[in-house]
Amino acid sequence: MCIRARPAQGVATTLWRCLEKLAAARGATKLTVDASDTAHPFFLSAAMSISSAVPSRAGGEWLARTLMQKALVESLEKVRRP
Repeated sequence: MCIRARPAQGVATTLWRCLEKLAAARGATKLTVDASDTAHPFFLSAAMSISSAVPSRAGGEWLARTLMQKALVESLEKVRRP
C-alpha cells in the first residue's frame, strides 16, 4: 500500500528520531549530515550544530551546503535506560 505524504505531517522527524536511536544503540557517538539549504532548517530543529558551510558545484551551478553534526551521548543514555 502506498500513502501519499503531505507536508508537515512529521514523517521526516519520525524517521530522524528512529535513526538517532538506532545509531546510538549501535554505539555511534555522533551523527553528521551534509545538508542542502532546503534541509538546513529541519536539521537545526533536530538540534544539529553547524560545522561549516561549503559551496559545491552541481550541473554547472553553485549550491550552498552546510556540514552539520550532533553528539549522541544523550541519545545513547536514553536508549540504555530501563
